[in-house]
Amino acid sequence: MDRQPVNIRVCGLGHALCCSPRLARHVPEGVVRQCVNARSKPMRAGPQSGGYRARRSPRHPVYVRAILQAHGTCHRIHIVDYSQHGFRLERVSGIEPQQRVTVELPSGQRLPMLVLWVKEDRAGVRFLGPIAPGHTVMRWLDQSASKHKLLRSSSARA
Repeated sequence: MDRQPVNIRVCGLGHALCCSPRLARHVPEGVVRQCVNARSKPMRAGPQSGGYRARRSPRHPVYVRAILQAHGTCHRIHIVDYSQHGFRLERVSGIEPQQRVTVELPSGQRLPMLVLWVKEDRAGVRFLGPIAPGHTVMRWLDQSASKHKLLRSSSARA
């Protein structure tokens, strides 16, 4: 059976949702818009859910100060790791799972995201769709991760 590409969006729980081309136009540039497997299985999210499936993309350690915008207020936060699908944040407050938030990077890029889990002052947030590896956001994060790795290795030697 030949599978045809379909337009999808990914909900906060990792379910692939088919949508019309009209809706797919509203997905930010660089976000993966097509999937040949329309029957994606749900992926459990967050440390509280247990029973993880294998990650879809590797996580990269980083230390980036950013701004979290939620409920019309801004909070200074730290991004402590990232993947093609989202961030793990520290120093968060006033957010809850399934809430839409915006993370503003020091580069000025504003990323709409969905909160997946919150535990104490940590949270996991997901992009509204996966970001393509060559996208400006991923290139900037990769550069920040390289700088973070250099700083960690030089401080370990000292």
